[in-house]
Order: sequence, then C-alpha cells, then structure tokens
Amino acid sequence: WREPVQLSLAPLKRASRVALRTINLYCMCAAHCGVPLPGLVDEIRRFYDSMVAYKQHTVLAIFGPMAQGLANCAGQADDPTVLTGEFLNQDEAIRLSIENNNKTALTAIMMTLTEVLFYLDELEAAEARSEMARGAETSLRTALPLCLYHQMTVMVAMGQCRRDSSSQEHGVRYRRKRRLRFRRARRSWKELDRLAKNAPHTCLNKSYLVGAEIAFSKGHGGRGRGGRGRFWLDKAFSSYRVSISIAKKEGYLQDEAMACEGLAEALLSVGRIDEATSLYQRARDCYDQWG
Repeated sequence: WREPVQLSLAPLKRASRVALRTINLYCMCAAHCGVPLPGLVDEIRRFYDSMVAYKQHTVLAIFGPMAQGLANCAGQADDPTVLTGEFLNQDEAIRLSIENNNKTALTAIMMTLTEVLFYLDELEAAEARSEMARGAETSLRTALPLCLYHQMTVMVAMGQCRRDSSSQEHGVRYRRKRRLRFRRARRSWKELDRLAKNAPHTCLNKSYLVGAEIAFSKGHGGRGRGGRGRFWLDKAFSSYRVSISIAKKEGYLQDEAMACEGLAEALLSVGRIDEATSLYQRARDCYDQWG
C-alpha cells in the first residue's frame, strides 16, 4: 500500500453499498441462466443477511419477492403459492408497497407471483396476478425483467386459453375472454420481438416460445378446425423447436423445459404420443437440473 490505508475506507464503503444495490440483478440473472436453485438460494441467504444488517430497505423491497419466489421454487416454503417465508411476508409487503405508493415493489411482487404460480400450474391465479403486474412496462427499464414480464403474460394467457377451450362452456363470456387474452398476448409478443432485436441472447428464444404458444392456441379449440388449424399447429411445432435449440445453446434451462413441455402438449394434441413422451421427459430433466 503506497497510500495511507485510511484513504481507502470511503471508496471501499461506497463500493460495498453499490454491491448491495446491484446484487438483486446478479441473483435474477443467475436464476434465469440455469444456475441450480438450491445453491443460489444459499447465496441469496448470505446477501439478504448483509442487506438487512446495512438497512438496505429500498433494495430489499425489490429483492425480497424474487428471493422468496426462488425459495418457493426450490421447495423451501410451507405454501409455495404464497410469497411468505424466510425472505418475505407477502401480505405485509403488499400493504407497505401500497401505503408508500411503491409501484416498483408492488410490480416485483406480482411478477414473481405470476411466475411461481405458472410453474405450479395455477393458471387462473397466475392470470389474476399478471393483470396486477401491468405496471411493469413503465416501472422496469432493463431488458431481462421486461422479457420475463412479457413472456409470462403470454404463457399464462395462452395456457388459460387452451384450458378453457377444453371445457364445455363456449358461450359469449368465453369468446370475450379469448379475444382479450389473444389481444394482450399479441401485444406482449410484439414488445418481446422488439426487445429480441436489441438483446437476442437474452430474449430471442423467449420470442420464439411465445410465438409458438400463440400459434398452438390458435390451432387448438375454436380455430383449430380444418386446414387453417393445421397451419397454426405446424407453425407452433417449428417455433417450439427453434426456441428449444436457442434456449439449450444459451443455457436457459427453464425456458428449454417450457418449450419442450409446450411442444409435447402440441404433439399430444395430434396423437403423436411417442414424441410427446420423449419431450415431457426432456422437460422434466431440465427442471430437475434447475432444482
């Protein structure tokens, strides 16, 4: 050390504060790059303790929901459908976000809930939370969170669309809901496609995935009759396969799993059982690797 050690204290303190403010970005990127969840949650636990010790309340309002969501996905919560556990109390966090008019924190809670509920196949609840996360487009400015928001918007809407089309009720209310879901899905796909042009390594596989979801939903149920339905299903098969290829190349395990699962469901709908079974197994292997 050529300079007095005391001169390094202020810069080091500033650096530690910057690190605490940006660690949520590291954890979010790690979670969506296929880093195994159990080890990542252990890392998060150490970061969380430091944030609490240094009273980083603003960062914790954003970090807490994501941390708890990952813990839920890793099976470390009593009720995985609720963001209450080691890192967050859902009801208290929502109350404080509303009282403080903290739209960014409230959006983070609703986005995380949407994603967790989607993975748990609770599509109706996920759709309700997705509606409440619509502030993401104005409160989030970076590519990855916006990609995830638009991706989940489409995945939930189209999943619910296909589930409803399999039921016996196809009245006016069903058709109105279907139109609204498709309108919202197309809008999110357009935004995701725009993001993919600027950040292809982050967003391109997601753009192909949601495009496949929309095409599959058009070829399923009401629009799935005759040659037109077959056109949309073939388009879905192609887009799912491209998404799987890119996700595998980029290391997005959960995106690869979702694309494999979607393609399996689409193949199963036309009776291609052996191919569907193989893809379901591949999706399960990806989820197992993720943790």
